[in-house]
Amino acid sequence: MNKPQAVGLLIGFGGSVMLTFVQDGGHLGSFNYFALFVIAATICYGIAGNLVKSNFMDVNPIVLTSLGLFSVGPISIFYLLISGFFSTMETADHSWASLGYIFILGVVGTALALFLFNRVIQSTTPVFASAVTYLIPITAVFWGFIDGEGIYSFHFIGMVLIIIGVYIINKNK
Repeated sequence: MNKPQAVGLLIGFGGSVMLTFVQDGGHLGSFNYFALFVIAATICYGIAGNLVKSNFMDVNPIVLTSLGLFSVGPISIFYLLISGFFSTMETADHSWASLGYIFILGVVGTALALFLFNRVIQSTTPVFASAVTYLIPITAVFWGFIDGEGIYSFHFIGMVLIIIGVYIINKNK
């Protein structure tokens, strides 16, 4: 990573942090602790990107994606067995429709996204692929807007910072 890329990462990260402080009404407030999940995911993306680039360049991205998702399969099945999933499916209204939406999210939002992420890492650099993950908070803000949440000026400022950061990273490869 060169100096301009580091600056771009810091600017993009600053925009992401700003999005975590926007409260209802559009003012900056306290930190949204659920954003720590996004930060943890971003750290994992960074680690995964470097591991893929250094150890799995010759492995097909479909195989990498399949191995990653199948590795969480046993844990997921165990969780389903102890969580009351099956009784909920029998008794809750709209449970099958909800499961269908989760399936779509899993296929498009996880499997397809992971495949594309692995493909991008193999054809570019981990820094570029990780920079693309800065777009996740922007997507989250727009999904929240579609779901009825407010979108405010600080949201736009944070999104602009993210886009500027990604631009600087890509410009100075």
